Amino acid sequence: MIVPTKAFLTKGVGFHKNELQSYELALRNARIEKQNIVSVSSIFPPNCEIIGLEEGLKFLVPGQITFCVMARLSANEYGRIMGASVGIAFPTDRNQYGYISEYHAYGKEEMEVGDFAEDWPPPCLPRRWVSNSIQIKTMTSAERSIR
Repeated sequence: MIVPTKAFLTKGVGFHKNELQSYELALRNARIEKQNIVSVSSIFPPNCEIIGLEEGLKFLVPGQITFCVMARLSANEYGRIMGASVGIAFPTDRNQYGYISEYHAYGKEEMEVGDFAEDWPPPCLPRRWVSNSIQIKTMTSAERSIR
């Protein structure tokens, strides 16, 4: 059984006329281009600690299978505004699991995209969390598609 005990947030943006190249450049910008990325869904493990990017990168080895919740968006329109954000809702009791939301949209500025990722989790949270306060952390990027 694989249950992460540490996680970190990163973001990257890539610009290229070819979508695959822009994705590769975004991974480089996020500093995870040497990983074999495997997308996972939206459950944040109990007792998992959020660590800083620099500390997190020390745990990674080139070629390693790396689990990731990714908000991803691409476009080939000049000047297209687009943004992606990941938000994490933590329960007060860290022995319980949390939720990760990914959101991406065209035509929205960075603040709008980040606000949506922050606002999304509460309606989806388990009832046992309703009486407890929750903590939300986000990582957002909004850019124009071609510079």
